[in-house]
Amino acid sequence: MKRLIYLINIFSLLHILQAKCQTNLVPNPSFEQYTNCPPGYIDICVPWQNPTTSSNSNILAGFFSSCSTNGCCGVPLNIFGSGYQYARTGSSYASMFISQYYGSSSFIKHYIQTPLVDSLAGGHYYYVEFYTNLVNRSMYACNNIGLLVSKNAPTFAAGQIISATPQILNYGNPIITDTLNWIKVSGVYKATGGESFITIGDFKTDAQTDTIVIGTNNPLASDCAQYNIDDVSVLPLDSFCLKADAGRDTTIKVGDSVFIGSLTN
Repeated sequence: MKRLIYLINIFSLLHILQAKCQTNLVPNPSFEQYTNCPPGYIDICVPWQNPTTSSNSNILAGFFSSCSTNGCCGVPLNIFGSGYQYARTGSSYASMFISQYYGSSSFIKHYIQTPLVDSLAGGHYYYVEFYTNLVNRSMYACNNIGLLVSKNAPTFAAGQIISATPQILNYGNPIITDTLNWIKVSGVYKATGGESFITIGDFKTDAQTDTIVIGTNNPLASDCAQYNIDDVSVLPLDSFCLKADAGRDTTIKVGDSVFIGSLTN
């Protein structure tokens, strides 16, 4: 009987530890929870929102899901993909214009935003990441895809950008050109305390954003840089756990090296 009680206590402790190791402060991080399947491109999953004060639908980010019966917004095939793009996790993801229609007067930048499950504690460190890739139909690829952590929810209007400096950018801030694989953008953030929102997008003007042309041979290419977003995380580092992983059994000799530990990706 004592052995059974000990086993129950151990399993309970492991369950508690596992729960603490999975504390993602981003609600609906993979866009899998929704009230309705997306009937149109501008729909987004609550509590995610388009942080604009404008009624101009051209500056609203969108939501794609395999549940959609509308040809614009399916997964893996949608009107913007001119090809297949599966979600990194589950069957849904967000999609957004990072930079405007080049050479035109239409100034278009999209942002997506959500309140966090809990505000950040001052002086504590958080591991932040999201995954992105370039939409097949884009004529351009660019850099500056970043994540802003803030106390209040920033907004923008048509013809404007959110004037802020994102704390999370890809290392070296390269131009992301991959249209197949999901590219991780990640970093560590030290909270000042009270931060309650995250916003993803390009917080620089197009003049400050590096771009390259990649889609001239695509007859369906749009003169913009559009990116998909999936799997967004804000993880407290004081409850961030890694699986025990000593690697495969191996024999080494003098001069050899072997990795021991856990990979975070």
